[in-house]
Amino acid sequence: MDRHATGHRGGDAPHATVLRTVGSDIALLCRQVESIRTDEGVPRDVRERLAMIDNELSRIARLTGSAAVAPPVPRLPDDAESAHRLAGHLTEREWQCLELLVRGLNTRAMARALSVSVTTVRTHVQSLLAKLGVNSRLQAVALTVRTGLLDQPLRRGG
Repeated sequence: MDRHATGHRGGDAPHATVLRTVGSDIALLCRQVESIRTDEGVPRDVRERLAMIDNELSRIARLTGSAAVAPPVPRLPDDAESAHRLAGHLTEREWQCLELLVRGLNTRAMARALSVSVTTVRTHVQSLLAKLGVNSRLQAVALTVRTGLLDQPLRRGG
């Protein structure tokens, strides 16, 4: 049978096999990294490096598009100390945006409260999400409430 008659290129099957194998390997690495990262005896700096490795593995898994690996669920920082350290990089304006997010304000209301444009608020919010290592406003609020970020007395820029 002519390989073109089936509608498949000759290299598709080996390519798919490679992707499945790579996906399985990545899934195994993700599980191993997560297992080590969550061990209480692992020093904090090693846990942080493992978290970065885990994020990179997740990115690679998404790039392979392999059905063998579902991208891991984004993880919030696992302890208050880590969250407070990340929050130490927020500017005063980002702190203000975080406070307003926790109060439940939407972008327009935040812009009015801060006397800035909606675009400026979006920029501050995206920056604070990146600095906190979360993917959504909801995750930022959950992290803030769970770890008591707004209870800390000293803030950068303030």
